[in-house]
Amino acid sequence: MSVKPTKINASELPGLIQERLGSHYYLYEIEDILEGLSEVLRDCLLDNCEVKLKNLGTFRPKPGYERKFTSGLTGETYTRKTNVGVIFRPDVGFVRELNPSFNDIES
Repeated sequence: MSVKPTKINASELPGLIQERLGSHYYLYEIEDILEGLSEVLRDCLLDNCEVKLKNLGTFRPKPGYERKFTSGLTGETYTRKTNVGVIFRPDVGFVRELNPSFNDIES
């Protein structure tokens, strides 16, 4: 049985980063950087750009496409565009840190 992960809210993240860095950065500076990262990432994905963050992973836009749906009630067929999404592919090093047993398999 898997253990339910602890949830960390966005408002807690700057404090955790500040603690990890033994920080000489003020909390508001870290909050500004995270907000800026979020905005730049969003803008890049909307411009159909792939964004790679070293030691974390790659964010890639997943375009929407037209798809035919059939109503189970009426049998009517109609076309809708699916939602645009984001694909995240973690960096191999990041995955290895999360799964130490992964290193044993490759050795």
